[in-house]
Amino acid sequence: TPLKDLNSKFGFDLRRQMLHKLANKDSELWPNDAEKCETIYQKYKQYQIPKEEIDWIGLLPDEAVDKLEAMETDQLEKSIRPWKESLRENLVKTLAQRVKDGQPIDIKLVEQKP
Repeated sequence: TPLKDLNSKFGFDLRRQMLHKLANKDSELWPNDAEKCETIYQKYKQYQIPKEEIDWIGLLPDEAVDKLEAMETDQLEKSIRPWKESLRENLVKTLAQRVKDGQPIDIKLVEQKP
Protein backbone atom coordinates (compact mmCIF):
# COMPACT_ATOMS: atom_id res chain seq x y z
CA THR A 1 0.00 0.00 0.00
CA PRO A 2 1.41 3.39 -0.90
CA LEU A 3 2.45 5.54 2.06
CA LYS A 4 0.09 8.36 1.07
CA ASP A 5 -2.87 5.99 1.53
CA LEU A 6 -1.73 4.99 5.00
CA ASN A 7 -1.05 8.55 6.14
CA SER A 8 -4.45 8.93 7.81
CA LYS A 9 -6.03 8.07 11.13
CA PHE A 10 -7.64 4.98 9.60
CA GLY A 11 -4.35 3.94 7.99
CA PHE A 12 -2.42 4.26 11.23
CA ASP A 13 -5.10 2.37 13.16
CA LEU A 14 -4.95 -0.39 10.56
CA ARG A 15 -1.16 -0.47 10.75
CA ARG A 16 -1.31 -0.70 14.55
CA GLN A 17 -3.71 -3.64 14.34
CA MET A 18 -1.53 -5.43 11.79
CA LEU A 19 1.57 -4.93 13.95
CA HIS A 20 -0.29 -6.30 16.98
CA LYS A 21 -1.25 -9.39 14.97
CA LEU A 22 2.36 -9.79 13.86
CA ALA A 23 3.66 -9.38 17.42
CA ASN A 24 1.18 -11.97 18.73
CA LYS A 25 1.75 -14.40 15.87
CA ASP A 26 1.18 -17.53 17.95
CA SER A 27 -2.34 -16.61 19.03
CA GLU A 28 -3.67 -14.17 16.43
CA LEU A 29 -1.92 -14.72 13.09
CA TRP A 30 -3.77 -17.58 11.34
CA PRO A 31 -4.23 -19.69 14.47
CA ASN A 32 -5.79 -22.63 12.55
CA ASP A 33 -3.11 -22.94 9.85
CA ALA A 34 0.46 -23.13 11.16
CA GLU A 35 2.02 -23.27 7.70
CA LYS A 36 0.25 -20.14 6.48
CA CYS A 37 1.05 -18.41 9.77
CA GLU A 38 4.76 -19.09 9.35
CA THR A 39 4.69 -18.01 5.68
CA ILE A 40 3.04 -14.69 6.49
CA TYR A 41 5.29 -14.15 9.50
CA GLN A 42 8.44 -14.72 7.43
CA LYS A 43 7.17 -12.33 4.77
CA TYR A 44 6.42 -9.47 7.19
CA LYS A 45 8.83 -10.03 10.10
CA GLN A 46 11.06 -7.22 8.82
CA TYR A 47 8.33 -4.75 9.86
CA GLN A 48 8.06 -6.09 13.40
CA ILE A 49 8.69 -3.60 16.21
CA PRO A 50 8.59 -3.94 20.03
CA LYS A 51 5.14 -4.34 21.58
CA GLU A 52 5.67 -1.26 23.76
CA GLU A 53 6.03 0.93 20.66
CA ILE A 54 3.07 -0.50 18.75
CA ASP A 55 0.47 1.17 20.95
CA TRP A 56 1.93 4.61 20.20
CA ILE A 57 1.71 4.35 16.40
CA GLY A 58 -0.77 6.72 14.84
CA LEU A 59 -1.96 8.41 18.00
CA LEU A 60 -2.96 12.01 17.66
CA PRO A 61 -1.03 14.38 19.94
CA ASP A 62 -3.89 14.72 22.43
CA GLU A 63 -4.39 10.94 22.48
CA ALA A 64 -0.67 10.43 23.10
CA VAL A 65 -0.70 12.95 25.96
CA ASP A 66 -3.75 11.25 27.51
CA LYS A 67 -2.09 7.84 27.19
CA LEU A 68 1.14 9.12 28.75
CA GLU A 69 -0.74 10.76 31.64
CA ALA A 70 -2.69 7.55 32.27
CA MET A 71 0.53 5.52 32.29
CA GLU A 72 2.20 7.95 34.70
CA THR A 73 -0.86 7.91 36.98
CA ASP A 74 -0.89 4.10 37.02
CA GLN A 75 2.83 4.00 37.76
CA LEU A 76 2.42 6.51 40.60
CA GLU A 77 -0.47 4.56 42.12
CA LYS A 78 1.55 1.35 42.00
CA SER A 79 4.55 3.04 43.62
CA ILE A 80 2.56 4.42 46.57
CA ARG A 81 2.73 1.99 49.45
CA PRO A 82 0.54 2.36 52.54
CA TRP A 83 2.35 2.86 55.85
CA LYS A 84 0.51 -0.12 57.25
CA GLU A 85 2.26 -2.46 54.82
CA SER A 86 5.75 -1.12 55.46
CA LEU A 87 5.25 -1.12 59.25
CA ARG A 88 3.92 -4.68 59.13
CA GLU A 89 6.91 -5.76 57.06
CA ASN A 90 9.33 -4.13 59.52
CA LEU A 91 7.58 -5.80 62.47
CA VAL A 92 7.74 -9.22 60.84
CA LYS A 93 11.44 -8.75 60.05
CA THR A 94 12.17 -7.64 63.61
CA LEU A 95 10.26 -10.56 65.14
CA ALA A 96 11.91 -13.04 62.77
CA GLN A 97 15.34 -11.68 63.69
CA ARG A 98 14.54 -11.99 67.41
CA VAL A 99 13.40 -15.59 66.95
CA LYS A 100 16.55 -16.32 64.96
CA ASP A 101 18.75 -14.78 67.68
CA GLY A 102 16.86 -16.60 70.43
CA GLN A 103 15.59 -13.42 72.08
CA PRO A 104 12.19 -13.41 73.77
CA ILE A 105 9.29 -11.79 72.03
CA ASP A 106 7.36 -9.56 74.40
CA ILE A 107 3.78 -9.04 73.31
CA LYS A 108 1.75 -6.58 75.32
CA LEU A 109 -1.95 -6.31 74.70
CA VAL A 110 -3.18 -2.81 74.13
CA GLU A 111 -6.31 -1.97 76.02
CA GLN A 112 -9.16 -1.05 73.76
CA LYS A 113 -10.87 2.25 74.26
CA PRO A 114 -14.61 2.09 74.94
